[in-house]
Amino acid sequence: IETPIVKRYLMLQENLSLFLILPILRTGLLADGTIINGIFGNGYVEVNGVESRHPTFTCVELASVRIKHGDSLMIENKHYRIVGIKPDGTGLITLILERQ
Repeated sequence: IETPIVKRYLMLQENLSLFLILPILRTGLLADGTIINGIFGNGYVEVNGVESRHPTFTCVELASVRIKHGDSLMIENKHYRIVGIKPDGTGLITLILERQ
């Protein structure tokens, strides 16, 4: 039974989700013109004492059906090449990117 308090809680939860997710959502544009939405990350990584960035783009797996290694992806007017594709088994996929 959905009481007024439960309704308000559900509305608050939905609004909070949008508040937390919308600022990190980005739009990616593939070379063929396909637009995909996802979460862009550009985290710090260190390998053998060499510091660098590790750009990734996480999106819904269904949105990435035509994506393959070597494809170009533009995010925020920056060009990346897809060098890795990592499905996580939950319906999301993380694209490993290399800045061009």
